[in-house]
Amino acid sequence: DADQSLAVMRKLAIAYPKDRDVLAAYGKALAANGQFEPAPDAVRRAQTPEYPDWKLVSAEAAILDQMGQKDEARQDYRKALELKPNEPSVLSNLGMSY
Repeated sequence: DADQSLAVMRKLAIAYPKDRDVLAAYGKALAANGQFEPAPDAVRRAQTPEYPDWKLVSAEAAILDQMGQKDEARQDYRKALELKPNEPSVLSNLGMSY
């Protein structure tokens, strides 16, 4: 159940506000439940400037794509490709964005 899953992830995000995996999963759960506005913020909070994670950048891009923010999404897909060149999942999502 998507609503129940989201409720569990919300509780985890509150309990572990600095856990990258929890925040990323929470952002993805928000998007899966159609709550696109808060989803990118949750994923961004999981990111750290010192150790950027291409998967998080790609996840944020996918959410932005679903929100219709194509230009921002494509910029993020390119950032993800800078971190992980030639990553098939990112290349595929970038192509689908166009």
